[in-house]
Amino acid sequence: MTARSVFARLGDDQRLAKAMISHIPILFEDGRIEEAVEGAAAAIETMMLLGDVKAVASAHQVLAREYEVIENWDESLRHAMQSLKIGGTALTPYERAATCGLALSAASKLGRRSEVAHCVGILQEAFAVDPSLRGAFVKAFEGEAELLAL
Repeated sequence: MTARSVFARLGDDQRLAKAMISHIPILFEDGRIEEAVEGAAAAIETMMLLGDVKAVASAHQVLAREYEVIENWDESLRHAMQSLKIGGTALTPYERAATCGLALSAASKLGRRSEVAHCVGILQEAFAVDPSLRGAFVKAFEGEAELLAL
C-alpha cells in the first residue's frame, strides 16, 4: 500500500500530507532517507492535487535542506530549484531568498554557473522588495554571500 493510498483511506489528505512533510527532517536524521523521500513524494502529489502550491514548494525546500545536510548537492539543488519553480510568486520574498540560499550553496559546490546566476537574479529581486533580507541572507549564507559579493 502506498503512502498516497493510506492518506486517501484515512481521509483528510491535506492534514496528513502536511504532517508527512513535517516528518521529513526526522526521517533523514534517523537515516530513513528512502522512507522520507517516498513519503515526501506522496505528500507532494497530494498537495498538487489539492492545489496547495506553497505546501509543495515548502516540501521541496525541506528536501533541499535535508539533502544539503548529508551533502548530496545534486538532490539539494534539484529540490531547491523545484521549490522556486513551483512556488513562483506565491512564495514570500523571504521564502524565495531562503530557497535561493540553498540552491546557491549547492550550485556553487557543483560549479554550476547558470544556476548560480539564476539564483543571484532572484535574490536581487527579493532584496529590492525587502532590503532587510540582504542582512539576514548574508548572516545565514555567509560563504555564498562572500563568493558573490552580495
